[in-house]
Amino acid sequence: MVVGDGKRVQAQAGFSSGSDLRFNVEIDGSDSLRLVTPKGTQGFHIPAGDVTTVIGDALFTLIAGAKPYLSEVDPPSGAAPMQFQFIRGSTTLVSSVELPAPFKITSPASGTTLAITARTLPVRLTATAPATKHETTTFNCTDVNGNTASGTPGLKVVPGSASADSTGVSYSLDIGAAVDGLSFSTTHPRGAVARCDVVLRAIVEAQGQADPQFESAQIFAQQIRSVSFAMR
Repeated sequence: MVVGDGKRVQAQAGFSSGSDLRFNVEIDGSDSLRLVTPKGTQGFHIPAGDVTTVIGDALFTLIAGAKPYLSEVDPPSGAAPMQFQFIRGSTTLVSSVELPAPFKITSPASGTTLAITARTLPVRLTATAPATKHETTTFNCTDVNGNTASGTPGLKVVPGSASADSTGVSYSLDIGAAVDGLSFSTTHPRGAVARCDVVLRAIVEAQGQADPQFESAQIFAQQIRSVSFAMR
């Protein structure tokens, strides 16, 4: 995959064999892996340290067996085609994907405070290219009596709220239903929700084309942006 978080862009690759879906294959011998970007060709390395060197979480469930190979990419100003090339002898397997153009979340603004009674969350992205768009959220909430709840509920788009123009897309998310679905502790008598601290992550994703000589492979690219706000 190729992933950008607004600060860095990183190509990530991992290999596995057999029934173990984790990365359990090491590139060795004369085999090699390289990345072709609009600015040229570069190699990969295995990251030092822990998994925090890896941008995003799309591969986190797979890296328990081994760390992925990484290649840091100079962030492009627009959409950018990328190629993963696996070379073995005279054979080159080419998998291609286009990293979506960078975008911003202009609504909600980071640091915004919304009413705890709000049922919908207006969202505005500057993303315009055709791609799959979805969100993830993290909630940390407290009720008036001190009970707490946390979770990562999915937020559904409010029917009929989506629109697009030449500068981006707008839609509303059903944040009320997400708060209603949280499970609170019961240390104290249950009360009305008083505050929620929320992190919203918007993801624009494009699927690529894996080389058919791989028995099974997936290639995709993501631009991920996040904002934090409060409800009280």
